[in-house]
Amino acid sequence: MKTGHLNSIHKKCITNNLPFATWRLPDQSQCETIIAPEAEEHYHPDFNSLEGFVVAPFEFTTHQRLWVLPVFYHFVENDFDIQNLEDINNIPFREEKEITATSFESYKKHFKHFKNLLGQNMLQKAVLSRIINTRTINRDCAPAFFETLRENYPHAMVYMVNIPEKGLWIGATPETLIRKESHAFLTESIAATRTISTTSMTWTEKEITEQEMVTDYIRNTLEKNQINIYRMDGPTDHLAGNVEHLKTDFEIPYGNLIPRLSEFIVDLHPTPAVCGLPKMKAYNEIINTENHNREFYSGFLGPVGLKNKLQLYVNLRCMQVFENYAALYAGGGLTPASNVEAEWRETEQKAETLLNIADNI
Repeated sequence: MKTGHLNSIHKKCITNNLPFATWRLPDQSQCETIIAPEAEEHYHPDFNSLEGFVVAPFEFTTHQRLWVLPVFYHFVENDFDIQNLEDINNIPFREEKEITATSFESYKKHFKHFKNLLGQNMLQKAVLSRIINTRTINRDCAPAFFETLRENYPHAMVYMVNIPEKGLWIGATPETLIRKESHAFLTESIAATRTISTTSMTWTEKEITEQEMVTDYIRNTLEKNQINIYRMDGPTDHLAGNVEHLKTDFEIPYGNLIPRLSEFIVDLHPTPAVCGLPKMKAYNEIINTENHNREFYSGFLGPVGLKNKLQLYVNLRCMQVFENYAALYAGGGLTPASNVEAEWRETEQKAETLLNIADNI
């Protein structure tokens, strides 16, 4: 695989803080890249008319605000002349304030808060996230990290995106929010987590219930949008790096969804897999309880309007990359049966998906 030229483009884009996105879709061999003079902000977007690479934060639900990298330079893999970048002005870096990593004491305190709400039946499920900082990744090595990530996770949507206002992000996500394919729209419910070493064991009742909640949520969201014709398949085991999940696939005919596509995406995000149930109660508790702003973690991103496709993925297994370090985001679903030590370990296992790659650069 000839990656040197693309690597040089990435280095120049990062050094000059240019708005860009590079992504490799699951089970594809080549990357696509968009480079633009600016990242456009869109409020209340119409997903049938957007064209470019979309990045939405977790708090998209509140403001319906996202960023789009428009199709200025759009190319596949190495089919681009780096000299073209002279046409785009460099953008100064914003001042960086180091993000505080989540301590176990802080996590335990927030876990207790959510556990009380779950015990009082005020919530059925809540997703608590944390931040893990690493000095093994920084802006200088981000291109090499991305290349290693795409080689190690061929079945994930692997991306690197820079929005000057929001920073440089890299991730490998296993989860589709919604995709428009040649025959239908596809979405899926993914939840429950176990390590590869425990795959010979059966799924626990907690894990099965957790995944069923996400499946029921998607079914209810379809019905809310008057979409009654769809196909459902699952749950099945789904491998994602060093962990495995339960997954159920949904297939929705074009004609049923296109007229209500934007409304459906707004209703669908965030799913219980990254937020909780009831949705808005869990959403507000997360925003008011977690010490950090999730930013793009557990939001969604992907190409829209390119070759008449829409491919949006939930932004999991991701990190925000700074000059001298990177902040990794990881979360886990809490139910009344959750144990704080076990949930903390689960976030460590999810973070290892990226940390193991960092150690090998």
